[in-house]
Parts: sequence; C-alpha cells; structure tokens
Amino acid sequence: MNASLIQEFNAEMLGLFNRTGKAMGYWPRYFLRKVRRVGGSRMAKDLLDDSSKASGFGRLADENKLELSVEYLVLQARWWPLFTDRERTVARKRLSDAGYDGVPEENGDSAEIVYFNNCCNRPHTELFQADAFYDLNTTGVQAKQAVDLPVGQECIVASKPSHDTAKLTWYSFASERLMRERGNGSHAKKCRVFLGTQTYSETMLISKASREPLYAPFFDKKDRFKQWATIKAPRPTTASFEMEDEEFFEGTERRVIATIYERNPAARKRCIDYHGAVCCVCDFDFAAVYGEIAEGFIHVHHVKPMSEIGENYSVDPIKDLVPVCPNCHAVIHLGRKTRGIDVVKKLMAMMKKAKTAKS
Repeated sequence: MNASLIQEFNAEMLGLFNRTGKAMGYWPRYFLRKVRRVGGSRMAKDLLDDSSKASGFGRLADENKLELSVEYLVLQARWWPLFTDRERTVARKRLSDAGYDGVPEENGDSAEIVYFNNCCNRPHTELFQADAFYDLNTTGVQAKQAVDLPVGQECIVASKPSHDTAKLTWYSFASERLMRERGNGSHAKKCRVFLGTQTYSETMLISKASREPLYAPFFDKKDRFKQWATIKAPRPTTASFEMEDEEFFEGTERRVIATIYERNPAARKRCIDYHGAVCCVCDFDFAAVYGEIAEGFIHVHHVKPMSEIGENYSVDPIKDLVPVCPNCHAVIHLGRKTRGIDVVKKLMAMMKKAKTAKS
C-alpha cells in the first residue's frame, strides 16, 4: 500500500477534529487522541467495525453535518484503496440509514471519477457561488459532457498555480444548475454550473502528478494536460497503489507525520524541581554535568503511558512523572512496548553483570 496515501489520510483524519470544532463547537478530543495514537486509517477501520458504536456519528447526524463524519470521508475516491468493500458498505449503510442525501452510489458511476480541467484557473466561486466548482457551456460538445451525475459523484478539478505545478481539488457532487455569470449584467453568459462539497486538495509538481494513478488521466505521454474539459476514468484499483522499489539517498528530505502527545511544561518543571535532574533509572546526574542548562537535556516520563490512559486527566507532577535520561527513556519505549522503571533497572543490572563476567 502507498505509504504516502496512508499519511495523507491520517492528516485528513486529524483535520476532521478542527473542521468539526469550527462548524459545530464540538471538539471530539478522544477521537483526536486515538488518531494520534493508532493512526487515521486504523482509527477509521475500528469505527467501521460492525460492532463499533461510532458515538460521534449520532451527534453529527443530529446537526445535519454528516459530511464531517469518518464514514463520509472513507467513501471519497481518494481513499478508496485504503479500505475493503465491507468497510465501505458499512460506511455507506450508516449514512443511508441516517437519511444523508450525499451517499455515493455503490455501483455504476461510483466506480468512476469525473475529471475537470480548469488549467485556465477560471474563478468559479466568484463567478457563481461559494459551492460552485466548475462550469460548462450549454451548447456544443460541452452540453453532452458530465450529464446526469449522481449525488456524491467524486470529481477532481485540476488548476495550474504555476507552469510546473498542478492543484488537484476533490469535490463530492451535489447538484447542477443553469446560472448566469456574475458581473456582466444582461450580457452575462448562461452556464451549466456544478455545485458540491470540497473534500480534499493538494498541490504537486506536474511531473509527479502525471505519475500518480489517481491523476494520470489528466495528462498525455509528455506530461501535458489534456485539452478536454471533462474526462471520465475508472477508479484506480488497490493494486495500482503498490509501492515501487525506491532509491534512497543520504540527506534526502522526506515529509512524515509524527504522533505526539500534548504535555504540560509547568508539570515537567515541577517534576524536575521535586525529583532533581537525575535519571531515575541509571542515576545520571544532569545538573552535575550540564549545570544550569540540565533541564534542557533531561526527559520526563509518564509512569503510566498516556497511550494507555485514553482520556483527559489532571497530571500529578510528583506521582505521575519521573525524570529519565534520553537513553533510558528510549529503552523504556523500545519496540513500541512500554517497560516499567524496575524492569529497565533489572535489565541494566543484568547487562552490567554479564559485561563484568565477560571481562
């Protein structure tokens, strides 16, 4: 599976937290913590398990905001390769049972993506309205293109911010209307206007976009945008996303998504003030070696890992936190398994004993 696609989906899942909060004043913090802990695709799969209650789904349904749900997100064609048919069926059924009108069809056009070429950067929202993402002529060839699109149809609009980059914006189609352009008075042109909800957007080099299975239909063999206004193409299969062998070069920069937990700096300081800048495992004294800047080097470890708490809690800097050196902290969490302080101390004693015996 394409690792970058998984990372991008993780970013979208994290983005749901902010979008939901801004739209509803509802900040699903447990959702945020779990996405950070297990990753976006794993979180989505857990929610789509038949036994999962998906507690936030009901609140979104009550507020008529199901376009902010995980179920709606996983049905977007961009993420289609990440999920099984069963998982997509569960997502579709939940949205349908809740009376949501924008559920993509299971068959027919849902197996296709409609591509719109906007390389002239026509400002659709300014010409029509906020949820307009493309327009076509009412006569000629364009009158016969992209007709009778089902609600929820995945559409990708390509624009061109510069000569060598492409902006690919995803929309879930809602409706088509016959509208006049704004600002031209009685001479305003009538257009077929496509309206929908934006679900995703990314900008990349054209040379890279032309090699992406999802965006390849936009380009010819010379990496030039095809001139057609609209293109229909089948969704790439999961097999299309298998990772190719990569070459690795020392010093190459890579963008990665890291999982971090929010920490209270005041609690950290109080822990060090109380216990001292001394590792509770190996007894390394940071203050003796580094003096006044010791606090900048020593780590603070949660006795009970935050990944196991799963809820908001008020940290006790003296009972819940202990100072550790970076090396011992790494051993405590080595292999994504958390070891107790006593366990690491015993391990260190064993290694010292074995080393002494060997010498």
